[in-house]
Amino acid sequence: MPWKDMLERYRLALLGIILVTGALLRLAFLGEISLRADTLLFWNLCQSASITAGDLLTRWTQFNTDQPPLPLVLTKWMIDGLGLPVTFFTIRLPSALLGIACIPVLYWAGRKSEGTGMGLLLAALIALAPFHIQMSMEAYYYSGLIFGSVLLFAAFLDAATWNRQGRRPGAWFYVFYTAGFAFMVHSQFTGWPLAFLLSGSIILLAMVEWKKKKLSTDHLYAIAAILVAQGVLLLLVPWGPRYILAKTSSPQKEIGQQVAEMTGETEWSMLHRVFASFGFGGTGLRAILTLGILAIGVVVLIRQRDRWMRNGLIGLMIAGSFVAFFVTRQSIGAMYESRYVAGWLPVVLLILAYGLLPGGGSLARKWSLAAAPVALLLLSYPAWLSATLSGQPTPYLKVTHYMDEYLAPGTPVLVDRWFEPWNELAAHPSSNAVYTFTYPNEPVDQFRQINWRKTAIDFLTRNPDAGYLEVAKSYWEVADIGSWEWPREFFRHQIAFTNDAGLKLRNLQLAARGDFYADNTNRLVVEFFYNTRDDVLAQWREQGREFGLWYGEGWRFEKSGPMGTRVQTRDFRDWRMMSSQATLEVVNLTREPVQALLRVRGLALNGDKQLVGASRFSKGFKNGELTVWQMGPITLAPEATTPVNLRDAGQTGAAVLLVDAVDVV
Repeated sequence: MPWKDMLERYRLALLGIILVTGALLRLAFLGEISLRADTLLFWNLCQSASITAGDLLTRWTQFNTDQPPLPLVLTKWMIDGLGLPVTFFTIRLPSALLGIACIPVLYWAGRKSEGTGMGLLLAALIALAPFHIQMSMEAYYYSGLIFGSVLLFAAFLDAATWNRQGRRPGAWFYVFYTAGFAFMVHSQFTGWPLAFLLSGSIILLAMVEWKKKKLSTDHLYAIAAILVAQGVLLLLVPWGPRYILAKTSSPQKEIGQQVAEMTGETEWSMLHRVFASFGFGGTGLRAILTLGILAIGVVVLIRQRDRWMRNGLIGLMIAGSFVAFFVTRQSIGAMYESRYVAGWLPVVLLILAYGLLPGGGSLARKWSLAAAPVALLLLSYPAWLSATLSGQPTPYLKVTHYMDEYLAPGTPVLVDRWFEPWNELAAHPSSNAVYTFTYPNEPVDQFRQINWRKTAIDFLTRNPDAGYLEVAKSYWEVADIGSWEWPREFFRHQIAFTNDAGLKLRNLQLAARGDFYADNTNRLVVEFFYNTRDDVLAQWREQGREFGLWYGEGWRFEKSGPMGTRVQTRDFRDWRMMSSQATLEVVNLTREPVQALLRVRGLALNGDKQLVGASRFSKGFKNGELTVWQMGPITLAPEATTPVNLRDAGQTGAAVLLVDAVDVV
């Protein structure tokens, strides 16, 4: 049986296999990937019971989402409407379902355009596309954008066959045309140029058919009316062109341009990454295969004389949307990333499909029978890697699991990027670690101004039980800042949390986001530095210290400041907090017994607090008033640790004690 006949006979079974494979890749591990910074928006808004899906439309300006709301509205509507719990799985589920829906749509478009073989190949390519799998597993806007581009591109391919196949627009054309444009423009601003280019191309194809009297005026008017209606709607919504114009003069523009410049990326390096990540990779044989198949596909399109208009429009779409992206990037300071042209994906996949199924004589058939299976096989491994990522790219869940297993409750952990403790790590909370920062250290000018590394050294030497979590390797890539070796010298132990699948995708140049490609592998490899008590005691002895002190049971680290903290103070400060009782562990490093005093400096919060220390000393702390308590004398045994217990003298309700320093004198 000829292979074309076999494909036709078993097309539904083959499509089912492709669809199930694509669904499993997008759903099987959907809840096991750490969230990334962008997706915290979905996480936080979906957890709010007071916000409805309708609110996200009618009160869009209040939520500072910075993107059109359609994917977020769908996510909120599904979770609330079905009564689903808000989990890492459920907030990603709508994105994954949109990604899965792309598979049968591309099959439909390919089959309409070139037959069953092309339809099945396009379906298989998008089912296994690493870029698409990664975007489908994010609770963010890009899955909606790609879904829209697939729908609208399918409508375009259908329109291009009306004359050749003697058909007229059917119901599916109108569904794909209408929904595709809506998803593109209401999911992500970067989808606008391609959405208008695709829609304009469809109008042009329709006008050509109308002039040939092969398309009725009713169909032409209907196609034009849909575009006009959607354009008017876009002018009326708050995320329309007015918002874009306002962004071009926003202060964020300069910050965005700074960040973009530090990455070292250009429009040309972005193009390389786009075709590598949309194809089979950008290294070695994978790069050769990607470029070779793309080249064959382009040649096939050029030689299709009966489809010159369609293929010319495809070229104009890519060129036009790239120019639009470049101009926009200059206007608002966007970075050069593949995801900003994610709408190209179905176009690039079509070119690849033509490269794998060029048609023609026996040589072309032999090429197709060999090349198509090899290409799909090459996609299978990175498709699996994309499905099994531990982070996008940071493996926060790995970090949290380690902290919960090995750290004592209340242990402070300083993080190198100040946003992390109250953003990404707040969404991956540890029961034991208290993630913190010293001072805001972004952008880079602020990092330099506060001499951030000195503030970190001061914090870590003042808090011997604290660890240091290096997530972002902040500004290592900046020439006058460079790498930071001090933690590697100060701490005796370190452990790396690695996004193994992410590293492999990076090496294949098949990762979907730019932060997978940082020169110092930050975020893909997160390092945690710590000292044991024995390590700290050894350091104290090397320094010739006589005394040391640990905060024992009952204490919890607390950060205060003017913003984003539970305890509000005018500047950023570090405290240890106790409720009803806690223990100070005082270390005598000398060989003689010592009578020592403890100087405790702190304040009561939420009411006055009366304390008893070491069972015989007492002191009152006034609410909000910084007080010094000189407690003692206390006998410290030689070369030993003496516990000093503190407790409430009576009922003090919700009052707590905040301590910023304890000295042994």
